[in-house]
Amino acid sequence: MLSEAVIAGADKLRREPSGRLSPYMISSCALRTYKNWKGKGDPPTGVQRLRMNDGHYQEQEMMDDLVRAGFEITDRQLPLHIGPMRGRLDGLITVDSKVYLLECKAMSLTGYTKFKQRGFGVQPGFRVQTQLYLASDELRKIGVDSGFLYCKHKDTCSPFDLFFERDPEFTSGIEKQVQSLLDGKVPVPSRCPVCPVCPHRLECWGAEVVDFSGVHTASLPEMVAQWKTGTAHKQMGKELVDESRAAFKAELGDKDVIFIDDLKVLKIFPVRGGISETKFVEKYGAAALAGVWEEKRIEQMRVQEVEL
Repeated sequence: MLSEAVIAGADKLRREPSGRLSPYMISSCALRTYKNWKGKGDPPTGVQRLRMNDGHYQEQEMMDDLVRAGFEITDRQLPLHIGPMRGRLDGLITVDSKVYLLECKAMSLTGYTKFKQRGFGVQPGFRVQTQLYLASDELRKIGVDSGFLYCKHKDTCSPFDLFFERDPEFTSGIEKQVQSLLDGKVPVPSRCPVCPVCPHRLECWGAEVVDFSGVHTASLPEMVAQWKTGTAHKQMGKELVDESRAAFKAELGDKDVIFIDDLKVLKIFPVRGGISETKFVEKYGAAALAGVWEEKRIEQMRVQEVEL
């Protein structure tokens, strides 16, 4: 009874389109921007509205987490003006004495995982929104030209942040698209990278749109057979070595060195040094960690068998 009442109450909160353009409505696809602006399509259901409200609550908590970690956040919900568009900023955050734009997003497991892997490539709307914010009169006036998109997985609360800088060329294209809509131009369906994740894809194309842009194929049958054979030998060798090491360890016991047939087995104590993040934060504060933290993108390769 209670749950039905809550859903019904949320369902009644449907609003008519305001006619105003806000950065969260804007897409790199002109037709999607037009539909968002004019309120085309089905309005959110009660459950969808509850989910959106929950996202707002979690984003507020995310900013509180940052403050508790020692960061200074100012200008929450600051009104922004980007040409004819109006928006509100989540806030400005100071990191290592520099002020950055801060945009918070609470995500589902799928959205969070994909965003960590591919960034704005799977959330093009986030890029549009944050770039428009950086292009606002208010942020340009105070010299804010970069920011952080700070996200978290809703269930586990695991955080992740992505740094970005202003891209005037990208923003210029979006502003021209918006102006054409204001001039009365009605866009038509046009295939673009947004299509696979767009809620209007079935209406536009009559079928699902699958993104194959990142899928490439090749044929190297001899190398594939060699990899499979080598992988099998490697696994077998690992099992043999692990079993042997266990027997050697038992023979070594508390001795420093032992000769087993033609093998020499030694007990060694390597020393590894490093900085404890926990102790650093306890002594200098969490915000200070951001000033010395460095991330490096390491290229790796993973090979997996697939069923064809």
